[in-house]
Amino acid sequence: RTCAPRGRRFRGQASPCFTMVGVHRVPSFEAARVEVTRSRRSRVSHRPFVLALAFLALACFVVPVAGDSNELDTSDGDFVSISLATKDAVATKADTYTYTSASLPPGDHYITRFEPKATSKVVHHMLLFGCSGDVAPTLHTREGGMFSASGGGGQPRGAVCAGNDPEPFIFGWGKDAGDLRLPSGIGFQVGGRNGFKTLVLEVHYLNPQVPDDANTESGIVVHLRPGVPLRQMSVLAYAQGFSLPPGQKEVKVHATCAYVSSAPLTAFAFRVHTHAQGTRVFLEKAIVGAGFEKRVDTAVTKKNTSVTPILLASRDPQLPQLFELVEEKAKFTIAPGNQLRVTCVFDTTNRTTPTSAGWGHGDEMCNLYLMVHAEESKYASCTGSATGGGGRSKFDLETREARHTKVEAKKTGVFVVPPPLKYAETTPHTGVESIDSQWRRWHPSLGQVSGVAFEPDGRHVWVFHRGRRVWDEKSFGDDFKITHGSPIAENTLVKLCLTTGLIVMQFGANEHYMPHGLTLGPDGDIWVTDAGAHVVIRYDARFGKRKATFGKELKPVRYRTRRDGGTDEARRAESDENDRAGFCMPTAVAVAENGQFWVSDGYCNERIARFAEDGSFVSEWGTTSIDDATKNMRKNVGFDVPHAIALHNRRSRILVADRERGHVTEHGLEGELLETHDFSEHGYVYHVATLLSEEDGMSGFYALCWGRGEATLGNKGGTRLVAKWDEGGSGSSSSRTARWDLPFVDAPHAMDVVGGGVGGTKTWKRGVSLFVTETRPKLGDVSLRRLWLGEAFNVTTNVVEPPLGWVYDEERYLKVPGLAREGPDDTFETMKIERERFGREDQNRNDIGDVVLTDTNAVDTYTDDYDGVEKIAAPQHGGGFGKFRPGGEVKTIPVPEKSAKLFQFRGSDRGVRRWNTIWGAGVLFVTALAFVMFPKQTRGKNGWGRVLEGRQRRAREETPRGVELT
Repeated sequence: RTCAPRGRRFRGQASPCFTMVGVHRVPSFEAARVEVTRSRRSRVSHRPFVLALAFLALACFVVPVAGDSNELDTSDGDFVSISLATKDAVATKADTYTYTSASLPPGDHYITRFEPKATSKVVHHMLLFGCSGDVAPTLHTREGGMFSASGGGGQPRGAVCAGNDPEPFIFGWGKDAGDLRLPSGIGFQVGGRNGFKTLVLEVHYLNPQVPDDANTESGIVVHLRPGVPLRQMSVLAYAQGFSLPPGQKEVKVHATCAYVSSAPLTAFAFRVHTHAQGTRVFLEKAIVGAGFEKRVDTAVTKKNTSVTPILLASRDPQLPQLFELVEEKAKFTIAPGNQLRVTCVFDTTNRTTPTSAGWGHGDEMCNLYLMVHAEESKYASCTGSATGGGGRSKFDLETREARHTKVEAKKTGVFVVPPPLKYAETTPHTGVESIDSQWRRWHPSLGQVSGVAFEPDGRHVWVFHRGRRVWDEKSFGDDFKITHGSPIAENTLVKLCLTTGLIVMQFGANEHYMPHGLTLGPDGDIWVTDAGAHVVIRYDARFGKRKATFGKELKPVRYRTRRDGGTDEARRAESDENDRAGFCMPTAVAVAENGQFWVSDGYCNERIARFAEDGSFVSEWGTTSIDDATKNMRKNVGFDVPHAIALHNRRSRILVADRERGHVTEHGLEGELLETHDFSEHGYVYHVATLLSEEDGMSGFYALCWGRGEATLGNKGGTRLVAKWDEGGSGSSSSRTARWDLPFVDAPHAMDVVGGGVGGTKTWKRGVSLFVTETRPKLGDVSLRRLWLGEAFNVTTNVVEPPLGWVYDEERYLKVPGLAREGPDDTFETMKIERERFGREDQNRNDIGDVVLTDTNAVDTYTDDYDGVEKIAAPQHGGGFGKFRPGGEVKTIPVPEKSAKLFQFRGSDRGVRRWNTIWGAGVLFVTALAFVMFPKQTRGKNGWGRVLEGRQRRAREETPRGVELT
């Protein structure tokens, strides 16, 4: 380090000292002067080149800012921190609510961390909202509480977001809770085309504040990262209106809603909130058919089975009101049709008058906020049934994209979705296949496919196939025993990727004799029925390991059916309980949330058997004699090959495909016949599947019918798809019938259906996805088809578009040889596939009429109201959609100029981008000039050169108030 003599400094030099790098001797001042001069001349000679670089950088800056960016950015770029805070001195009265907002930077970002800057001694709670546009102009400080206009006292808050837009709740804080960091690649999407444009912070001061420093603030620092998250975080908000009686040790308040969207939600964290009287808040999931109240199930047998809801989350509201992370072992997923209930427990022993739900400190609240993530955000609110309502109350999605128009069968067609061809590049297979054959066939290693099931997120599909084995007239003997002496050598359970068509997992080799039914349990386990081995098997889908086997392997257990002249008394006399837990060629299985399951014991015993979660036998129905059936038709009903079974979670019903009769029957969970649908004119019913997601207006059940070549049935003996659409959603009792012909399906066997919001079909307009399986006798022939049941489909433009986070590079694709084809391709079939087949809507004339109910019959008890409870406003700390808005109409009050914040723009997003572009271009231009005009040695210690050379990566500036952008 060398310093110039006193009084001798170069022009523009900030300090008389400079540093020589790589020189060990102390040079004379003259030598240093020569070095500096040479450096300056060198820079001047390159000035045109540097100017060109500056203008190139300017162009690179302007182009991305001027438009929207949707590209995924997972690089370690700089984070952006936004500080939202209000001055504590503003709270001059009790129950003061203050607000501040910030416009988000342009371009895609996502929130990765919330850092509170407050204490419970000063602030009661803070809430953070997101707006798709600007903040409401009427939003300003409220004093004396926050009530509706008719509630008496206080001032109505009104809307948070301008234009009456939804105001989803993002984050909440209370009672000195700590900060919250979100998982890597998961966050709340903001900015860009699809994210929030404005953040709004609400700060509630319970008591008046007289701080020592008038500039003391409370708020939250929100940390952002550039790019789009792999999975988007959102919040489900619960609230309920109520009035608590005084002097009670325990008073419970409930809020129940059913989730009816198609995309499954993964729980990450939860937060509860009550005022001083709350002692516990917990979240439960209903067991199908049992509701939420603990009860004893006294089914047909004398065995008692205790049924309780599944506890998902619980917390004391008097603890710090943070978002508590869901433990790894307790993680859960919310699937379509799930019924969730929040219960708040209050202690009012110190109250002498009723306590109402409200926003004041003397009132009470019942709130729970569940932070979930999915491929797309799902902000929703629940102010549902106070007593359960049979799960009919539904979450209100906080979006303007809800479809309210009625779907029409005549405008809805069935289209074949061509499978991807990527398997041809990596998977060797034998046989000669044409181009047409490749695009219409899924993986060539699949034999006769007997079962299929979508994964809930629609990314993959599980297939249960028979490898090289074909079911024909010689497969079983007269004693119903399989004639094949060894199990199938190929892997019979296959997991296919829907975007690539490749196999990502397979197992089941040398374990199965004649695959039949396939079901995914609520926990993701795979349940299959093996008609050849006469068993039901449960697998762990993650590792392909067998978890349990039910029945006696390779030993058919047969009872006398009604066609054999048997009676219930005779059957029970000749069979003990262990025998009744055996099967004879079972066809399908349905599984409830708590592990209890139902099996259609179809080809021999023609019954439905119910089992507890431990596999013990509970009850059965369908095997009564004709005499017994006439005495109590509603209690039991006979079947003629129950070929498939499905569980309707919201309506608590078992649906059975009574194949040979052409019926779909609906039963209570203990066997009561509730409704019969006669589809015999369409053919024999081979499969039935339920759809509980309502976002496309196509919820209900779907039946796969086949005329088996009989010209008088259906499509001249062909295949037909029949749908029963629920008029009022998946819990409604009214329905419409629609049907479509499937001329390209020759030997149907099974199917599955998922909503159009998953599986990469979000942009395909309204519709649902189906897979239909076939069991053609020709080995290697077409056995699996994906269909789109929707308003339109274009084979060129409607391709499966995986959402962000759908990463395939991490999957290990398996190379599996294909099966040799027997015979040439059916070229005419390709032409039939390309035809558009639109549906027809039928009157419900084929439904067997209402039957008089008796005391022993099950009764539907669904309601959309509060089950007799008076409807009261549901106050909450967070959310603001529909019934959630606290407060009535408010007059427009101009926002004071002094409340304007740094980088807060009130104009449109286009205006924000324009001004950001102009401002950034100006800064960059001045920076380039400073860089060029002044030599390196003449730029001071804190000058422009230091910033641009990377010696200081960030420049922080603490603003006295408002928003801080780093």
